[in-house]
Amino acid sequence: MEALNEAIIKAAVIDRLLRHHINDDAVLISEMVLANGLRRADLAIANGFLHAFEIKSDRDTLGRLDGQLEAYMAQFDKVTLVVASRFVESILSKYPKHVEVWEALNEGVRVRIKLRRRGECVPVRSAAILGGFLRKTDLATFLRSEGVDITAAAPRLNLMQELERVSVKRLRRFVLSTVKRRYKTLHETFMTQRCEVTLPGDLVALRRTEIAVAQSVGGLRIAPAVSDTKSEQRLERAVNVNRLRERYGLVAENIPQTVLLRSAA
Repeated sequence: MEALNEAIIKAAVIDRLLRHHINDDAVLISEMVLANGLRRADLAIANGFLHAFEIKSDRDTLGRLDGQLEAYMAQFDKVTLVVASRFVESILSKYPKHVEVWEALNEGVRVRIKLRRRGECVPVRSAAILGGFLRKTDLATFLRSEGVDITAAAPRLNLMQELERVSVKRLRRFVLSTVKRRYKTLHETFMTQRCEVTLPGDLVALRRTEIAVAQSVGGLRIAPAVSDTKSEQRLERAVNVNRLRERYGLVAENIPQTVLLRSAA
């Protein structure tokens, strides 16, 4: 087998999770955005808790891992690092013991995932962190269910401040159910399409597309685009990420910086 890349390892991780860690109520999430769009967890599970997985393959370095891990530990109940063999010893010695470590072993015809250190689940108790997983409409729904008097025009910041007045236990339960519901269709599609063993190509079914959302929120500008036969102009829609974040929280995955629209011909 060639050097292990992220997709090969992720497929093996999913197979292990499906064998040992996922019940019928759990939902797999690929490329989950967090930290105000600055970080993206390679894989996550929403079950009775939120569990993030970060993969470091033979083709990766550990240069960004400190910042990634800081964000994951703040926003997920449990974090697991899945790393190629060459990284194992440095990972075990450097990072906190409550971070779980799996080794991805290249065995030629398959990838074997080996537990190297068992981690711990540390439930998130911050209303601000939990609220970041919710869209504005979800925040309003939850607050109304808690008896908080809010208006439809209330800005997201005000709604987030109101979370400090409610039960964190109930907020956690609502966040988990909302996240699972949001990704359930993708999870079910993936489970239907995959065979007995997950292949890297199967991972496409877990990806979300938010381009339609970006188009409805961004602003228009003109940008040149060159074709093989002639130069033409296209409308390029610049994505207003801050506005997306205001409306959708930490969940605007796969947003491009711009969206090209064909000009009328």
